[in-house]
Amino acid sequence: AVSADEAVSLKLILSGDGNVKSLPDLSIEFPATFEVYDPKVKDNINHSGNQLQASKELEYVIIPRIPGEYTIKPVSISYFSPSLKKYKTLSTPEYHLSVGRSDKVAAKSNNAYFSSKSEVKLLGKDIHFIKEEGLNLHPIGHRPYQDSWFWAALILPALFFVGAYGYRHHMEKMSTNVEYARRRKAFKQASQRLKGAHQFLKQNKFAEFYGEVSRGLIGFVADKTNQSAAGLMRDDVELLLKHHNVPEGLIIEYLKYLDEADFRRFAPGQIAANEAHTFYKDAEQILVKLGKYL
Repeated sequence: AVSADEAVSLKLILSGDGNVKSLPDLSIEFPATFEVYDPKVKDNINHSGNQLQASKELEYVIIPRIPGEYTIKPVSISYFSPSLKKYKTLSTPEYHLSVGRSDKVAAKSNNAYFSSKSEVKLLGKDIHFIKEEGLNLHPIGHRPYQDSWFWAALILPALFFVGAYGYRHHMEKMSTNVEYARRRKAFKQASQRLKGAHQFLKQNKFAEFYGEVSRGLIGFVADKTNQSAAGLMRDDVELLLKHHNVPEGLIIEYLKYLDEADFRRFAPGQIAANEAHTFYKDAEQILVKLGKYL
């Protein structure tokens, strides 16, 4: 049990194998009467052989303001287990906190609340009353705020500042958040693979062409979902797409082109150049459609 206006520390520790910087942000639902400060985050990374062992500590400072019995709901986080080939969810237990009355003395006066004597002020001294007599008012001529340049000069610097801040924030996330960087670069990486496939198509190297298209299709999904493309099988890809709520029809269409690329890659026989060119265009459209859901 704690008293109202007394600081409380809540620490969460996530540990395991892998890159903790790619973990999603935790969503903790605190009671509305709690004053919560931004968490202190500490990442611990340990390279042991071929494994990357890491942990992330998040420490919240909480100040309950009103006495009562409170519950902090469980905090959950989901992750994909390559060994089980499915998503798993971990959750904390519920936390119960009993808040008693504060020892601080509160002063009430005329429907106003003051937390300390220093906040009590005489309104007659710190606010002047409106002067009603003896005013000399004169009409003015042209008003600057009626011109478009006035609003442009007022708004453009703000827009520039917002844009510069957004770009800086984007670049910082690109350099520190692996998941964010992979998702943003996914389409560019896949497009580069398709361009490489197109070069094989021009040289009538159809096996290499279909192989590069297949790697582009799988790599796009891997980057968008922050998974390793190496060893990612057809069933794994299908499971990832379903988990991200991709429409069933689009999943079937994507898998059809993925299967055809693998079949054409290894199947003997003649392949028409015009069929390969049509397949190339269709693969581009599949990536555009998937990008709307991933």
